[in-house]
Amino acid sequence: MPEVAPRNARPGVAEFEAPWGATQRVVSLLVLTVLPLVLVGTWVGMPGLWLRLTVATGILVLLAVGLGSMVLGYRVESDALYVRRPLRETRIPLAGLRAAECDAGALTGSLRLFGNGGFLSFTGWYWNRRLGRFQLFANDPSHAVVMRFRDRVVVVAPSEPATFAARLSGACHG
Repeated sequence: MPEVAPRNARPGVAEFEAPWGATQRVVSLLVLTVLPLVLVGTWVGMPGLWLRLTVATGILVLLAVGLGSMVLGYRVESDALYVRRPLRETRIPLAGLRAAECDAGALTGSLRLFGNGGFLSFTGWYWNRRLGRFQLFANDPSHAVVMRFRDRVVVVAPSEPATFAARLSGACHG
């Protein structure tokens, strides 16, 4: 799907969806299926109220963190990229952006250093040989756009990677 025009569209602002990929769908479905089963199994089969409450709290925290880290979409403005999340937006200033490139294989061989590895999103800090350490805000790795800054690398995965990268290329400051 091409750019989505926001309701109160402003000149120079573009919004993009963040489609889900197959891996994210499978991982999310498994987690959302297994966690309730663990919760019920723990509640029924585990002795001690405190232990049951501790496990239940851990499961609820995991769900809350997964929901909070979801990537709902992206908004490109003249000076920043905003990653839309359920309760907030993550602002990525475009100052120092040197290049924005479509790269469907950008995440190949990546190691997760800290973050979420597919439960409702792929977010956090990752590393691979080609990109080094990078920050990731994505749902479908096959839509990856690599944003190279002077001092960091950010990877996102919008619905229309080529259109998104072209939009950001105008913000590149070499």
